[in-house]
Amino acid sequence: MIRHFAAASAVAIFLASGLAAIAPAAAQDAGASREQRAERMVKRFEKLDRNNDGAVDRREVERRLERGFERADRNNDGVVDLDEVKALTEKRGNKGGGRQRGGGDRIEKRFQKADADRDGRVTREEYLAKTPIWFRRADANRDERVTRAEFDDYMANRKMKGGKRKRNRDEM
Repeated sequence: MIRHFAAASAVAIFLASGLAAIAPAAAQDAGASREQRAERMVKRFEKLDRNNDGAVDRREVERRLERGFERADRNNDGVVDLDEVKALTEKRGNKGGGRQRGGGDRIEKRFQKADADRDGRVTREEYLAKTPIWFRRADANRDERVTRAEFDDYMANRKMKGGKRKRNRDEM
């Protein structure tokens, strides 16, 4: 799942405040079994753990978010606009988020949600303002670190809907 996270990081993690988990994640997981998706999530966790201490801390997540922002900011002006997000989504192999994920409308809605001051651009500060939902939910003791045990518990306890897991909008 780390590979999925890495591919989606430029978009999915890119806008953790609302544009996370856009199409690349859905595209990669579309035909995968639960076990395959879980395995990819574990690999993502391991990749996030840059210092190999068995836990992912907030700073490790922020570094990943920063790299995603830099990839999305195609013209290097310090902000990301909707066209840059759409271009990145298409580059990642999904044009507009896919029908199963709400298409381009979903991307636009998430972009608007991330754009806190509603100026049509997402700044680095707006982008980094929120921690991804998965991290907050998995950090059981609220110490700004998610241990492998906390992560495993989170993975085991995610809510299921109709036999399929319910995706959190800000998941890896």
